[in-house]
Amino acid sequence: MKSKKPNYRTGMTLVEIIVVISILGLLMSLMVSSIVGLVRPSAKDTSDKMKAGLFYAYQNAIIGNQTVLFEIDMEKNKYTASKLVRSDEGLKHKKILEVNLPSNNRVVDVTDLRGVKYETGVLVIPFTHSGVAGDYNIHLGEDANTINKTVLLYRYNGKIVVKNGEVNRSSGAGQDNTFRIKDPTDEEK
Repeated sequence: MKSKKPNYRTGMTLVEIIVVISILGLLMSLMVSSIVGLVRPSAKDTSDKMKAGLFYAYQNAIIGNQTVLFEIDMEKNKYTASKLVRSDEGLKHKKILEVNLPSNNRVVDVTDLRGVKYETGVLVIPFTHSGVAGDYNIHLGEDANTINKTVLLYRYNGKIVVKNGEVNRSSGAGQDNTFRIKDPTDEEK
């Protein structure tokens, strides 16, 4: 007598294929969004890097007893630092730092304590053996309408602070005189 083989199904149905492809698509979309977050630097990363670059220029000026020029090029979306070196031919720039900002972050504008706003071109911030030439608010964001971080550069002691959002100091060397408008409907709790 012949034994009967069990009747097993081979292959997959159309519904099963659609379910598997849907699950794989969902997993791929989650994975891609998390990888993009790792590859594209955030505004915090960019502002921390700029803070380190400003402090590096400040330290080079103090330690080397030389003037260091920190240039923010808002058109090319980069910043550089150069030492002024005296030679027989005159003053020359010796580049010590050059950083291109990521495409998703840019310097939106820079304001000083007088309220002058620099939005285009190249802004040169000179560091000398005694500190920086002035107090600056460097606004970083994704585009001209969005400011995510502010790098506050103080005139003395190499103080550089990163704050969330748009912060504008208007006067006082080394003091954070940020003006905030209080909404009258807000109640203190």
